[in-house]
Amino acid sequence: MRLGLLFPLYIIGEILAFYLVGRWIGFGWAILVLGILFVLGIVFANYEMRAIARRAATHPQSARPGQVVGDYGLLFAGLVGVALPGYITSVTGILCILPPTRAIIRRVISRTTMARLDKLSVKTFTMTQQRGTYGSFAPVIDEEEIKKWSDNVNPEDFDTPRTDSDEGSDTPDSK
Repeated sequence: MRLGLLFPLYIIGEILAFYLVGRWIGFGWAILVLGILFVLGIVFANYEMRAIARRAATHPQSARPGQVVGDYGLLFAGLVGVALPGYITSVTGILCILPPTRAIIRRVISRTTMARLDKLSVKTFTMTQQRGTYGSFAPVIDEEEIKKWSDNVNPEDFDTPRTDSDEGSDTPDSK
């Protein structure tokens, strides 16, 4: 799906979610709940950042750098989610901040990324293994053809023929 289409769908989804929650609990309460989600998201993210840093500092041998970086990345995404106004982004942000759902999201993103990188490496490898020409101007020359040519090479083949205009110069390249 194109990015130009996703943004309007996101806006429409957020407006619809706010409208439905406002109809359910009242619009004043809907705004208050958005504020509470914002504050809870910031408090949870702060606590989780400190917990990750504490775990990495107290048990450095068991702290995997990829997991720590992934957790911090998801915490940042969660903070952005709770900072943007709207129920969909706030709930998604809270899910990125809470440890159980963050672990699930991190594993899914990791597997998806590894699968895409694997597919890209296979594509790249197969593209480099294809034989052919480097355009219509350059035929493929194999090793036997080069050997045959080099066995029959004659040094006179590389002399440049002298013309009448070259009579006054010592070398052909002096012009």
